[in-house]
Amino acid sequence: MLNELALLCLLFLVIAHSFLIRGCFKINQSIPNSTDTISHHFETVSTLLNELCDIIADLTGGKQSPVVQNPSIGGSIPEILSTLLMSRMNMGSEHGNTQSQEWQVQQNDSPPTLETENQLD
Repeated sequence: MLNELALLCLLFLVIAHSFLIRGCFKINQSIPNSTDTISHHFETVSTLLNELCDIIADLTGGKQSPVVQNPSIGGSIPEILSTLLMSRMNMGSEHGNTQSQEWQVQQNDSPPTLETENQLD
């Protein structure tokens, strides 16, 4: 009885394995279809965002606010970010203690006890 049950389980495994292999071969057909669908959704979203930007620009009168430039930072956002990140990289002397301290190395001359010898074995 146990042998028949093992045979039945192995038969189910072989059948499931064949379905898995067949599904893996069909995945090459389903991937291009799903990427086409995703790219269509991205195009739709980008079109909607462009229309929204146009509406907002029409509501504000089409005027763009001038960028206030700080001579120490820069004008555009990438320049501002790179300036802030570069100024943070040179902070070595501001943090930490600059005085060197000498520490004594404590010598442990006591022989190991029987308990510690047993733990190492």
